[in-house]
Amino acid sequence: MPKVSVIIASYNHEDYVGEAIQSVLDQSFQDFEIVIVDDASTDKSVERIKKFKDKRIKLIISELNKGQFATTNQAILASKGKYISILNSDDAYFPDKLERQVKFLEAHPMYAAVFSEAHLIDDKGNNFTDKTHFYFGIFKQPKRDRFEWLRYFFYHGNALCHGSSLVRRSSHNKIGLYNEILAQVADLDLWIRICLKQDVFVIKKELVKFRVRENQKNMSGVNLTNTNRFLWEYQLVLQHYLSIDTISTLLRIFPEVKNDFNKLKAPLISFYIAQLALKVNDSPSFVHQHFALDIFYDLLKSAARAQTLQKDYSFNISDFIKLTGKFNLFNLRPPQEGAIPDNQLDSQIYGLMEKIRQESSHDSKLGTYIDESSSIIKKLIEDSKNEKILIAELKADVENLKKEKAERVEELQKKNAQLLAETQETRSQIKYLTHSLNVIQSSKFFKLWRKYCAIRERLMRSTKDKTS
Repeated sequence: MPKVSVIIASYNHEDYVGEAIQSVLDQSFQDFEIVIVDDASTDKSVERIKKFKDKRIKLIISELNKGQFATTNQAILASKGKYISILNSDDAYFPDKLERQVKFLEAHPMYAAVFSEAHLIDDKGNNFTDKTHFYFGIFKQPKRDRFEWLRYFFYHGNALCHGSSLVRRSSHNKIGLYNEILAQVADLDLWIRICLKQDVFVIKKELVKFRVRENQKNMSGVNLTNTNRFLWEYQLVLQHYLSIDTISTLLRIFPEVKNDFNKLKAPLISFYIAQLALKVNDSPSFVHQHFALDIFYDLLKSAARAQTLQKDYSFNISDFIKLTGKFNLFNLRPPQEGAIPDNQLDSQIYGLMEKIRQESSHDSKLGTYIDESSSIIKKLIEDSKNEKILIAELKADVENLKKEKAERVEELQKKNAQLLAETQETRSQIKYLTHSLNVIQSSKFFKLWRKYCAIRERLMRSTKDKTS
């Protein structure tokens, strides 16, 4: 049985999957298998994968596209290694990735998973240098224990590089695999479930190459579709915090709770978490506030707990109803004078600018909207470049037509000159023949011939008269 199972969920990465596989084969640690599930790619990904003949590679080809994390789960279930190492099919490992992480987990059995920092590259494999990008620096984090990571996940979201992870199979057996219904935060969902039970560690070294695709093509790229999906899924994963069942664990994660409440009760842990969520000022689209209101609603449905909340914390249904009207959970805008542009692109820009104006005090959300605006602007620039190319092609076509016209005119002029020359020659020949005829008519021979014809005609008439 191999020590490590490298899991690759492949989908339409024909330009990169070969580099990903080769980076595993080049590892200093060689006790591994590579389990690849291709998620019904429509490009030449499978063809690229089949070029590798190493017996440690196991390829499974799906006929239907199921999504990244369903594909990842399928590969994990088909693997046998003690440790599960994730590799995105457009990323790559540095040669010592597996060696360093296996040594760490072997030496530290209390840790469920180990991660690393990531070296960012672009589509062409060059260093990614855009310091304003969301990914730049996100994977460089201070050392945290599992409680500190849970606190970070609650307030800020994910900061662990999925493609750098090495997870014990035994931890998956206890906690489960990825929630394949989620698309944007299935990895964060798993990290929260792990940290609620065990510790994780991040090696302060770049052990993977993380590719940042152009035009937000990463699965986690910032665009309107992914953002909508992220906001819905993030609220779902926050529900894992409701599984905290002891005050001691709650205080390890959120020590500030003891400053807000004099006496803490385990049955009301969800109420304390809701109060924390309610105060998250930079929550994207009020996800935390929506989460909090759902908790309050469930608590107030119980008459006994509603009575306790009223008695201990003076919180009642009236307070809840006021809160439900306080937060703009659905991003509503008051009617404004002037029509919103009908043009689809203009509408997108208008919407983004409006969101930026409304949420200018929220730094994290502002950055997201700026990235979306940048994407649209980049698309406009790209379209402009395409138009310039089209104009250049049209100009070239016009020049070719001009050249062709000039050649045609020159050809016609040559033909006209030839016809003119031929006409002149014909005229000369006619003139010569006319002259020759005149000469003949004026010659003595012609005169004798006419005299002969006249005599002959008289003889014929005389003969005819005698007969009659």
